Amino acid sequence: VRALAIGTDGNLVALTSEGGNAVLRRLTGGSLGNDLGSIRLGIADARALAIADDGSIAVAGATAASLAGTQVNGLSGGRDGFVTRLD
Repeated sequence: VRALAIGTDGNLVALTSEGGNAVLRRLTGGSLGNDLGSIRLGIADARALAIADDGSIAVAGATAASLAGTQVNGLSGGRDGFVTRLD
């Protein structure tokens, strides 16, 4: 587990590292054994997580590979910092 946050719905959002992949998981706040869903962001060293009042989630870290989704800037050829937003 790299980061934890409580969502606007009271559920727990966990940012994990699984085999080098950054994974965002949503778990029931009252029963952490209940996985509500997950999304793989790709090969990344994701370290920070924030949830906005509207429920959107921001994840930040570093990567040397392209991540899933629309990208504003391309990779520089080395290890780059990133911020990604999920709604």
